[in-house]
Amino acid sequence: MKLTRFLFSACFALATLFLYSCDCEDVYLGQIDLKGTLDSFIPEPGKGENIHVAYDNTSATIGFKLTQDNFLVSVPVRDTGKMRMHGKGAISDCSEYYSARNKLLEAYSYTSAPPFTMTILLTKNFNPTKYNEDFNAEAAEDVIHFSMGYQNTFPQPITRGMLNIYGYKPLRTFVFSLKPAALVYKPNDTKQEFIPSITLNGVQHENVYHLYLPEPQYTEDEVYLNQHYPLTYIKGIYLKEGIGVLQAYTSTGQKFNFSIKPD
Repeated sequence: MKLTRFLFSACFALATLFLYSCDCEDVYLGQIDLKGTLDSFIPEPGKGENIHVAYDNTSATIGFKLTQDNFLVSVPVRDTGKMRMHGKGAISDCSEYYSARNKLLEAYSYTSAPPFTMTILLTKNFNPTKYNEDFNAEAAEDVIHFSMGYQNTFPQPITRGMLNIYGYKPLRTFVFSLKPAALVYKPNDTKQEFIPSITLNGVQHENVYHLYLPEPQYTEDEVYLNQHYPLTYIKGIYLKEGIGVLQAYTSTGQKFNFSIKPD
């Protein structure tokens, strides 16, 4: 009780001296929609398993489903300079924020699944982990997060504490933008380069984008597991407008070649 009274008094003092308030609301600045400028870089959902994936003298088929369509996420912009008290004396800042529409696609296979998972997130160029003080809602570009996990199965279980770990799927996210130098947030520190012409799986392609990891970027858990068995992860992807992902490759050099099956 004494602590609660102390916090309330502290908040009241701040309100008096610095024009803060113990009762404020977040300020909603409006909604930001996707422009659709990158729609041609992703597969069309709802077409069944229409994508052929060739690898290691075998193949699989995958499709994409729209798991979340036009869901809203918060884009924090700045602190309003006011605070609110809630709960048992807890104090938090009030913020100004936008809401941005996102779209999420997920790969699936009911026939012959490849050893990776893949999700595609269409979102805006903002940082969800901090205030975006220089954010321009009208100029904010669409970006795509390609997240891929590769399934590792260990020859023998790895014991950690009371857990026996039989496998692990390192996840890596490749962020694509038509203006990569302006990107303000990347879950993994990936690089992007434009390639005018390249041959992949025996086929020549023009105007291809290469997104890749310059280093493994292991998490703490992955460092531990990698000490027992070397982890394989998706290291890079090649992307082309009108098709989407052309190829993904792993840290060990395994290649997955994507092609759209004819109707």
